[in-house]
Amino acid sequence: MNDLTASKLQKLQEQRELSDKLNTVLTKEGGLIQSAQQTCKNLEVAVAVSKRPGFFEYYQPSEEVKRVYQTNECNNLVRRIARAQKELDVLDQEIQLRADAREARAAPFQPSVGNLEQWFQSYGRPKNAMPDGILTTFQKDKKIYGGTAHHRAFKTQAMTMKKGRGTN
Repeated sequence: MNDLTASKLQKLQEQRELSDKLNTVLTKEGGLIQSAQQTCKNLEVAVAVSKRPGFFEYYQPSEEVKRVYQTNECNNLVRRIARAQKELDVLDQEIQLRADAREARAAPFQPSVGNLEQWFQSYGRPKNAMPDGILTTFQKDKKIYGGTAHHRAFKTQAMTMKKGRGTN
């Protein structure tokens, strides 16, 4: 169990490092987020001044941003993070299986009871017997729920328990 926990902690640390690296690529000064914002602003200005004569200088991303786009670095990092998460899920399942097995070994045996006769064999019959003449019946309820223009009417499926005395 300790080796699984150590492996899980190692995978969590690896996933954190990958996540921090992706966050750095996106949010640092001159990173992808800032580059995308600059490009959008530049295009908005270009549209606004497009009717005017002259030349407009478009925003050019830095060499590092171009490299990140060409090498597909963000997608690679996301895939590695997802792979680490899958491995963490497998480790969590293994840890849960071992914990369940440990609990099953520690828990007392519970016999399975399928019917009333097995219950009586396992736990015994009740000591006070029912007096003669007691009878319980179940009657279908007569309630009908009214319909609307969209839904049909239907009878309830409830049953009412009636206590009473039976005669022989």
